[in-house]
Amino acid sequence: MLPTSVKLSTRPGTSILSEFLALFVPIMVLFIIVGFYIVSNRTESQIRALVDEDSIRHHHISGFIGAYIANAFNDLNSIVNETETRNAINSTNPETLKSLQKSLLVLAQRNPVYDQVRWIDETGQEKIRISLGENAPYVESRQDLQDKSHRYYFKAANSLALGELYASKIDLNVEHGKIEVPFKPMLRVATPVMDSEGNRRGIIIINILMSPVFKAVRYLEQTGKKSNIILLNQQGEVIYGSIQIPEMQKNNQPLSNNLSTVY
Repeated sequence: MLPTSVKLSTRPGTSILSEFLALFVPIMVLFIIVGFYIVSNRTESQIRALVDEDSIRHHHISGFIGAYIANAFNDLNSIVNETETRNAINSTNPETLKSLQKSLLVLAQRNPVYDQVRWIDETGQEKIRISLGENAPYVESRQDLQDKSHRYYFKAANSLALGELYASKIDLNVEHGKIEVPFKPMLRVATPVMDSEGNRRGIIIINILMSPVFKAVRYLEQTGKKSNIILLNQQGEVIYGSIQIPEMQKNNQPLSNNLSTVY
């Protein structure tokens, strides 16, 4: 307990100020040390809380994306073994193609995050394309099918062995050589298909719309402690976050930055 009164010496030659400092400086130092300890502990506690919260957010975001990919992989494994798929890749009969169209259309109807479900043949030409419209998925007409032989995801997936699965980076959807506007963040999963004689017949590919994931990320960002979440792909391109480059947006280019080492 601190004294309620302090008696200072008045002996000749003794400095009253010196005695005052001798008495109170140790107490002041003690208060400073205790205060620093409390503030330090509180800061460390806050840092730990932020790290824990970020870890939970990372777990949620990874879970969203992982669930989408796992579901799509399961669908791909089912598709390639269906009778409709086997018949279509083994025959030039238009009726077998229609049967596969119906099968892929049903798949898209059951999965509202599937923006496209396609069969792209070994040359890179789309043979069947189911696209997500404003109200429901639909079968693209033959004249609207595109050559995708130049696209990186086709080259990568078409080079895989039978039974292997491919997942692309998340980027913006491209149609007819241009980035689609409004922007559609997309992740693609694919697997190769072969006919009964072992000849390559291209790939079955599903485009997964990532907007719902980003909406979930935005929700986590707004409901937690004040912070900004930035998602990057392996190339360092910003796929979600507050870092924006107006010049690139203006030219319909992907948002990107030299941030490949930031995680």
